[in-house]
Amino acid sequence: LINIDFSITAFIYWRVSNPEIAFKKISFVPHDNDYIETIINNAAESIMRTTCANLAIEDIIRERERIIKAVTTELHTMVDDWGLVMESVEIKDVEVLDRSLKQNLEAIKKFLALLHIFCFYTFYLRIHE
Repeated sequence: LINIDFSITAFIYWRVSNPEIAFKKISFVPHDNDYIETIINNAAESIMRTTCANLAIEDIIRERERIIKAVTTELHTMVDDWGLVMESVEIKDVEVLDRSLKQNLEAIKKFLALLHIFCFYTFYLRIHE
């Protein structure tokens, strides 16, 4: 088992759909134990950890939609009876924190870009011969 540290910056947009239910079930006071922002933040972090634990690092970096779908689906289910609606989840950035792994991933990315250019150039030459 390989442990890879990375950071995900994400934004979660939600709204109150039923104020009567929302104000009975959750708190909008920042220092309360059931403050909605804290609950949503902790739940989203937990869902992301669980989802990412089952993905390869390349998939975490490239397939953000999988993570977004998991977070959106689970949060929607969680807050459905709280009078809230999840509007959207956006992943702004995924950063690998391990310096050597990050350098290796960047080197692979550069190599693949060069390989793509070489293949395109070779294909171009063959067509124009």
